[in-house]
Amino acid sequence: KVDSTINVLLDVLLSFPALILAILVVGRLDVLAESWPWLTRTWSVTIVLSLLSIAPIARIVRAQTLSLSEREFVLAARSLGASKWRIVGKEILPNLVPAMVSVAFTGVAVLMVAEGGLAFLGYSVESPTSSWGKLIAENREKFNDGAWWGTTFPALMLFLTVFAFNVVGDRFARRFDIREAAL
Repeated sequence: KVDSTINVLLDVLLSFPALILAILVVGRLDVLAESWPWLTRTWSVTIVLSLLSIAPIARIVRAQTLSLSEREFVLAARSLGASKWRIVGKEILPNLVPAMVSVAFTGVAVLMVAEGGLAFLGYSVESPTSSWGKLIAENREKFNDGAWWGTTFPALMLFLTVFAFNVVGDRFARRFDIREAAL
């Protein structure tokens, strides 16, 4: 029952378009910031991006855990009489961590793009703080006036950073890939 309830909540969270939900929540948190002075726009964006990343990560962890729970080493531990918590701590978790680290690298890349999109639309950090999306948005009018570098270089740096996180995550996933042992 707990698993199906969590899955329904994750399905509901995944069913909303992420960008629209992020804009709505950041806007709502801006209204709440009047009564809570600690709730700056930076905190609002951090909270929104954290909430939006829970559902995909939970889905991946669940799928990987279900896959690992049917592996031979888990079945062997069960047959030897290991408790559920010992199986989780000694068998499943050590094999789950490498997959989650590679997902974390890719997730950081996705969050950087999401923050850049929010910043481009004007829903990210406030003026003293800068972001690549904000730099792209501020300099796009100057693009046709000959100042192409004001838009091009922030966009290029955002692309290269996201690409680097994806490559590192992919290499990490390949390095620690959990495969069936060949007989």
